Amino acid sequence: MKQNRFFQLGAAALAAALLFGCDTIKREQRMQLKHHGAHAMAGMVLEHPYLQSRIDVSPGYMILQRKEPVFPMMKSDFGRGLVTDTRSGDSVDIRLLELEIDGAWGTGNYTALYIFQSEDDYNQAFTNAWSAVHAGDIFVSADGGPAVIYSAERIAVERD
Repeated sequence: MKQNRFFQLGAAALAAALLFGCDTIKREQRMQLKHHGAHAMAGMVLEHPYLQSRIDVSPGYMILQRKEPVFPMMKSDFGRGLVTDTRSGDSVDIRLLELEIDGAWGTGNYTALYIFQSEDDYNQAFTNAWSAVHAGDIFVSADGGPAVIYSAERIAVERD
């Protein structure tokens, strides 16, 4: 009887830890992504000073981060990121579904900055999902190196 009660309490404690632990992990990952994105964007603005004025007049921007898995056989998300409203500073988590960059082969781990030119494109990315062909410039910093301007040939994201 005591043993059965012990297992019930243990199962309830494990379920609670998983439920609240997953939420805590997601919050921590978002904070890390936001911190890393702000740091990477600040570096890109220092390297390309005109970027700040482009960001200021845009409806919003997107920071994308891709990390290759430590173990190649493990499945990994293609990339994660944040879409941020330039005016309010509000941001939402996104998942990168596709990114084809002209001339950026084998970049490995990278952080990318995409500045929305269209209010409609920004609203779609912020509220649900967005995809584009020949989307324009994207600034990519691979493995902590300097940011390089590439052309985003195809890009697709969805809200996480």
